[in-house]
Amino acid sequence: MTQGESGIDYADYSWGPWRGCRKIAAGCLHCYAERDMKRYGRDHSKLERASDATFYAPLARDRQGNFKWPPGSRVFVCPWSDFFLEDVPRGWRDEAQAVIRTRRDLIFIIPTKRLDQIESWHGEPNTILLTSCATQADVDRETPKLIEISRDYFPVKGLSIEPLIEPLIDPIRIGVTAIGELDWVVIGCESGPERRTCKLAWILDVIRQCKAAGIPCYVKQIPLPKLSQRGRHSAMIEAITSQSVLDWDLACKDHDWTVSRDPSEWPIVLRVRQFPKPRKEHARR
Repeated sequence: MTQGESGIDYADYSWGPWRGCRKIAAGCLHCYAERDMKRYGRDHSKLERASDATFYAPLARDRQGNFKWPPGSRVFVCPWSDFFLEDVPRGWRDEAQAVIRTRRDLIFIIPTKRLDQIESWHGEPNTILLTSCATQADVDRETPKLIEISRDYFPVKGLSIEPLIEPLIDPIRIGVTAIGELDWVVIGCESGPERRTCKLAWILDVIRQCKAAGIPCYVKQIPLPKLSQRGRHSAMIEAITSQSVLDWDLACKDHDWTVSRDPSEWPIVLRVRQFPKPRKEHARR
């Protein structure tokens, strides 16, 4: 993956100071990073530091001396790894943190499945910490850790519920009982040829719970009937009722569906793309 414009819908740029990872959770089964790296002839299980041009990409300037990545841009961190991967040398993270600190005018979005590794790393005011979850067990286990860690180190935090592979009974119960503890929820179905089933009703339920708790929600991608079948379901695009979503789920049986990242193709009720509001308080140094 080249550094530059992001393939992540909620980010403007992707930044991978290192690549390579290990699977540790249910959501890792059909890892998109592993699939992408294989396409580029790279070994996903091998940890490698990126070239200096990539490692320091956020600091690159044009001929006029201006930063190539303009102020206010959102940056997705480690698309082919985990920022808190256990094997990453502490020095690499320290260097990456220096880059983040230098570019205080950018917003760095750091998703991780390794909250247990964060304790010795202090976040910066311009970071958003997301814990990646795919199941109810993930949410129940990781959300309390996220809230406890972020009280000390990260001013903005949330859940990245990707890929959603089962219904969540109450994905944001912590956010409801401890008002204001969660700042963002990102949600999406799995992609790739071996993608697992995701029901639109599951996504709608998370949207409703976020709305009830006052938590911004961003729907990244959803399952749709394949193009050959979509014609007879076109009326549902303008539907606003939950029953329409249930009807569409019936049309997406097994693997007879595809992934859409274009909200104009979705039922209106699912077109939710909200961002977290910046907090005034800063992460503790």
